[in-house]
Amino acid sequence: MVKSSSRSVFFTYTTSFLLVYSLFFSCVKTEVKNNLCQSWQYNLLATREELDNRKASVKTQELMETWMLEKQFTELKFSKDGTFQMKWKDMLTTGTWKFKKRGKEIQIVIGEQKQLLTIDLITKDSLIITPITEEDEFTRVLLAKNS
Repeated sequence: MVKSSSRSVFFTYTTSFLLVYSLFFSCVKTEVKNNLCQSWQYNLLATREELDNRKASVKTQELMETWMLEKQFTELKFSKDGTFQMKWKDMLTTGTWKFKKRGKEIQIVIGEQKQLLTIDLITKDSLIITPITEEDEFTRVLLAKNS
């Protein structure tokens, strides 16, 4: 009889903990999604400073300088329906996005290309995301502000 009662109590506490845990992360993910789904503007000057401050490898710095010169996207918009768009001059690039790891990572897909990004900071006013690359250390490339 005692074993049955202790199992019941254990089951009740475990179930309650899992429900609270699930609800908490659901709320966190919803808040992150609400903060993410708006229009953003890149702050490339701050990106260069951040890159210098992180003492990234020379290879990474060269790649990022090229990326910033050739692809200076000025607008980025994530939508709640799982799509996003980047504008640069007259070019518009669209793709899809979804969360990985409970709102801590974003996977974006443009055509056949997939990129995994980690969210370093996201508030209603600020966004910092870092691409996760296979060959090099994490390099922070996007500092954005709400436009």
